[in-house]
Amino acid sequence: MKKAALLPRCSTCRQVPPEGIAGGLWIRGVFLCNRCLTALPSWTTDNVSYRTLKNSLDRLWRRPDWRCHLASGGRP
Repeated sequence: MKKAALLPRCSTCRQVPPEGIAGGLWIRGVFLCNRCLTALPSWTTDNVSYRTLKNSLDRLWRRPDWRCHLASGGRP
């Protein structure tokens, strides 16, 4: 049987970091690779990556269960 690897895909650049999950940051369902995290401070509002990240975070913000994870640190 062949083993399958589950690798994260960056929410902004849509690439899989070579380091896998260690190559970025999870923010409650949104993954950002280290390359995008490093470039983030230089993004402007007209940047495609900025708009993509903003849309991903907007969808996350609208989820009804996000508050309980922030308050409890992810514990039920």
